[in-house]
Amino acid sequence: MKREIIHSTHLKREVLLDVVVPESHLASKEHWRLLLVNDGQDAIEFQLASCVQDFNKENPQTPILAIAIHVGERKQEYGVGREADFAGRGARASQYTAFLKDELFPWLEKHYNLHPTAGKSAIIGFSLGALSAFDLAWNISSHVGTAGLFSGSFWWRAKSLDDGYKASDRIAQKMVRESSTVPELNLWFQTGWLDESADRDQDGLIDSIGDTVDLLTELEKKGFTPGQNLEYIEIGNGRHDHKTMAKVLPRFLEWWYSRLKPSN
Repeated sequence: MKREIIHSTHLKREVLLDVVVPESHLASKEHWRLLLVNDGQDAIEFQLASCVQDFNKENPQTPILAIAIHVGERKQEYGVGREADFAGRGARASQYTAFLKDELFPWLEKHYNLHPTAGKSAIIGFSLGALSAFDLAWNISSHVGTAGLFSGSFWWRAKSLDDGYKASDRIAQKMVRESSTVPELNLWFQTGWLDESADRDQDGLIDSIGDTVDLLTELEKKGFTPGQNLEYIEIGNGRHDHKTMAKVLPRFLEWWYSRLKPSN
């Protein structure tokens, strides 16, 4: 991976990037696809470089350039831009969105001659990074058309459990439910049976799965179709860790590739 640095005015910090660049003999840049990666500081743990390189060898006509973005204050830069959670977390999520649109995307065009478009760009994230990736895809769908969401923190809520919390207080689900327009997206979700043990509403599903399933329900109400632009997998021995993400990341890349084939 190649290390790059951008100074961000929106985030008021230096942003480290680890870039996985397709080999020079692969397809010309006009055929490259862009993969934005939250929690880029953990890219080695979920084996980003080797996974992308293996994919590129198998699919040399549509190789991926991956940008692993190192986060700063994770519980502030990641979240849902429309509102912070009950503890004030995610207060800088809108600045993170602005960083991508106003700073990272122009930088990519200048340094790699790549302009992010929905048809050729995806974003992935794990846990809180998945919540952020979902928010970004939903709100900048003209630039990012696909999201891979691994064990997402879709419990993110406006009220604490001790302050009259109701299921309708979950912020991502609420964002979808209240959206007057629906972006054109391909959304891929993954959870693991061993993500956690908590079952907040005592419905027999651990919260990681229950919150994701409820988000899927809201998406289907908005017209998303399982098996087409909506995919969900549960991993029986999957845990809330980077090892599980490393195992299933190739499955997401293949699914993304299948969404872009001419026959689809």
